[in-house]
Order: sequence, then C-alpha cells, then structure tokens
Amino acid sequence: NSSYDNFKRANGAIGSNWTVTDGGFNVSSNAVIGTGGVNVAYWSANLFANSQFAQVAVASLNGTTDFVGVQVLMSATGNGYTCLENSTTLLLQKMTAFSGANLTTSSTAGAAGDILRLEVNGATAVLTCTRTANNGTITSITATDNTYTSGSPGLEHFGSVATMDNWSGGNLHPIAQFDAEQDWTKLQHFGQGVTIASEPLSASPRAEQNIFLPGTLTSTWTASTWTTDKAVTVTRVQVQTKTPPAGCSTNAVVRLTDGTTPVNVTIAGAANDSGSISQNYAAGAALQLVVQMAAAGCTTRPADANVVVQYRMQ
Repeated sequence: NSSYDNFKRANGAIGSNWTVTDGGFNVSSNAVIGTGGVNVAYWSANLFANSQFAQVAVASLNGTTDFVGVQVLMSATGNGYTCLENSTTLLLQKMTAFSGANLTTSSTAGAAGDILRLEVNGATAVLTCTRTANNGTITSITATDNTYTSGSPGLEHFGSVATMDNWSGGNLHPIAQFDAEQDWTKLQHFGQGVTIASEPLSASPRAEQNIFLPGTLTSTWTASTWTTDKAVTVTRVQVQTKTPPAGCSTNAVVRLTDGTTPVNVTIAGAANDSGSISQNYAAGAALQLVVQMAAAGCTTRPADANVVVQYRMQ
C-alpha cells in the first residue's frame, strides 16, 4: 500500500488527499512549499501499517533558514517522527504536539536534488533517516524509539522558501521496488543487470535459427538464406539428417557463409555438432546455409537435413 504525489498540477492548496494539521502547504510551479513557521501534513487517502516509509526530492533549499523533509507515523495531534535537512544539517526528530526534539543529527551539507527517506520498522522501532545526494553519496542516521506505533507518512516544512517534489509514502517493502517515479534524461548503465519480473535482460541476447532443408543430398548445394538485422556472433552449428549416411566414405557437409568466411560442419553420423565456435557476421549480412553430399560412396544418401544455428547479438 503506497502513494505518490508529484505535485504537477495548477498552483493552489496541496489537495484533498492530504490532511494539513499545522500551518499550510501549497503547490507552486509543480512543487510543494510551506506557508511559514511549522507546516505539517500527512497522507490521509489510505491507511498504513506501522512499518512504513516516506520519501521526497528536495527541489530547493533556503540555506540554514528552512528545514524540509518527510514524516512517518504522523497523527492528527502532531505526534510522529521526522527526517529533515537544511544546507548544513540532517535531523532525525520525534515530534510531540508539533514540537520536534532531536533523536540524532548529522552535520552534512544538504543541496537541491537530495532524496530524503525516512523508514520505521514497526517490529524493532528502528528509525532510519537517509539522504541520497545527486552524486550518489548516502548519509544515514538511525535511532530507536517506540513512543508512536500508528499513523501515516507525511511532509514537514519549517519555513516558506525551500521546495520539495516527488513525494511518496506507504508500507515498507524491499528497497528493490522503486518508491518514486523515475525520469531518466541520460543513458543508464546497470552494472548488475536488469530483470523484468523474473526474466533477466541481456545486452547480448542469445537465440537460434532452426532451418529445415528437404530432399536427398547430392553434390549440388541445397541452400537457405538468412539476412541478419543486427551484427551477430555464431556460437554453434548443429546438423541432423533423416537418413544416416550409411556406408559413406565421404560424408555430407553443411556450410554457413556470408560469401567470405564460411563455417563448415562435416556430417559423420545422424547428428553432428560444430562445438563451440565464434564467427562474427555484420548487420545486414546475407548468410547462406547450404548442405551437400561431399562425394559419392554412400549406399544410402542422407536426406532431409535439419540445421540449428546458435548465435548471440553483438
């Protein structure tokens, strides 16, 4: 159970999904801003478990004058926990009747673009306040407090100049699930790979071509043409014939070629395998897959060849 607000709407009051319990919040230029003094609001459109999170992007700061951040387990009477920052300090506070008391602090510089996240584990009463900076630097402070065990995720702003954006909050779940909408304007590099549902994605996906060439094999090549859309590396060629080449002194041959760099596999039995190979072909290459009987001498000529070409994208 989670919720999200990117504040991308007309300027005005924060909206009906929020309950403002102290001060006020307004949407201004697709961000949210307090009206002065202590401003507190919690998300009241859903009910939440006691293990929950709240997260927000800091759109702008006002030096050391304003504090902005998120809250968890917030009640209408002004009780809960809050994670706040200004340009010099990160605070983890317990709020009682809208008055904050520090649980722990960190003297680290905040800046526009920071992501502030507050988590509370209902089973252990551990609170974790985390700032993730634009450059990837992470600062976390923790405390344990079991004074409050119910409430909702929310927002806090002490002041009226700094702004916040892309708020999300809800029941705590594995961090692998995104809590905020992602708007990527630059190429992303995922060193650990990417999985959608249970299916991993690869920069070099593997595939195979399965080609059936009917008819009796003679000294004339039986052919099929495969045009590659992308550059590929052929990694294995396997051949099987319907009739074994019984009594052959010279066996049938399958050839994969772009006219320049052929891969030949000699048929020595009913099924044959080139083994692991690495043969590169450019995008747009017209690859011929051809099969022939290399020479006479078979009491029964092989027929109906089935060829599998394994490859991967370059």
